[in-house]
Amino acid sequence: MKEAVVQRFPTSYHTDAQFESALRVLDWSFFDATTKKSYGPHALIVRAVDGVDLAPEFVAMLNDNDTFRRFFVDNVRTGLKRFADLLEESSKTGHSLQDDRGFVYEHRYKMFEVERLLAWPKQINGSSVGGYLLPKDEKNMPVFIKYANSQYADRFLNPQEMHWYSKDRRSTASREIKWMEEGKGSEEWSENHFIPLFVMRKADAEKLKMYYYVGRVGSYSNLHETKRDNNGENIGLVEMDLRLSKPLSTELYQHLTGEE
Repeated sequence: MKEAVVQRFPTSYHTDAQFESALRVLDWSFFDATTKKSYGPHALIVRAVDGVDLAPEFVAMLNDNDTFRRFFVDNVRTGLKRFADLLEESSKTGHSLQDDRGFVYEHRYKMFEVERLLAWPKQINGSSVGGYLLPKDEKNMPVFIKYANSQYADRFLNPQEMHWYSKDRRSTASREIKWMEEGKGSEEWSENHFIPLFVMRKADAEKLKMYYYVGRVGSYSNLHETKRDNNGENIGLVEMDLRLSKPLSTELYQHLTGEE
């Protein structure tokens, strides 16, 4: 299966971890209980000793229901066409699909889609992510910003830098901050410390709940501990300036910030 995908879409970002992630989506082991329930009682595939098989219930639906089969085939074809279009779109952005680990600059993603594309083993809800999350394997840490709607006033300083605050009760000794500090400024840091940045416009917060991918963080500066007042309680956190590997286009910068 992997060889067929690579042959058909040679410019795509494909790793063993991503193929395993795709299988977890198809057998529904990736999704949380609520999402699984919305999809119905039966997954599309089952794991077998010698590989992967279509789930018996899914095979029966394909064999016994012509309408379902036609709709399913049409969805697969549409998905393949959309993916081909997305690859073509990515080639025009000036961003490297390999450097961005398959994320397409200016494309919008739901949080669970980001988790899936990062090959997380399980879906994690937004309240648990809390703006960013460093998984146990410590290979990536996506950052999600609800622009102009953040309790910490995260904000762009310019098209390439964002002033960013950690979660509450964090210090420079906190796990994710120490992870960011490791190998800072080296080639190894960019390879083993992937920090994709996703920004949601305030107008989209309640309707679409989708984030623009604006690029990967290439470095940061001005890291220091600070305090914020929470109803009279001074709570510690960390702030810094995140610097993207490439600046945003003028159009996207204005679209996200409302600035001319």
